[in-house]
Amino acid sequence: MFLGGSALFVLALGMGLPLLVVGTSAGHLLSRAAAWYDRIRVVFGVVLLGLAVWIVSPIWLPAWDRLSGAESSAPQFRRIGSLAELQQELQSARGQLVLLDFTADWCTTCRELERDTFADATVASELSTWRVLRADVTAAGEADRQLLASFGLFGPPAVLMFGADGQERKAERILNFVPPEAFLNHLKSVKANP
Repeated sequence: MFLGGSALFVLALGMGLPLLVVGTSAGHLLSRAAAWYDRIRVVFGVVLLGLAVWIVSPIWLPAWDRLSGAESSAPQFRRIGSLAELQQELQSARGQLVLLDFTADWCTTCRELERDTFADATVASELSTWRVLRADVTAAGEADRQLLASFGLFGPPAVLMFGADGQERKAERILNFVPPEAFLNHLKSVKANP
């Protein structure tokens, strides 16, 4: 423990010491008059602007997808917000196959599933006979945590499939991005054993 802590301390000193020297020199160590300095400032400014856009993209991309109509070919998911609502949906399915998609606005893999897999025409056609549900756990409220915990999940992405008997087909659980072809195989596997 002492060796690891010492190593991290020395690493921090090695990284921080040059910054302290340059910062306390009050600009005497770096020339500001040279033309190269202005070009470097512009380059780093553009890089930092790009970094800022990349950092906030998980927030504004879901809203942009909704505004641009990127979700229009995807199935119309019924929203559920609690374990009780899920139980109601499973009981009212009456022998129908059920798909439950856990998603969140900050989940980039969830957006990939929405854009590439659920919006695929063959997947959307296959899901037209299913009852498709969606649990949006963006807020991570108490009901969201209970719903995730009831299936032993830590968070999205997760796509669960339930047979006609209302029981989850755990072998067909999807916990990452799956391309449309593999997703169709999962759907057909559940459909073959309703």
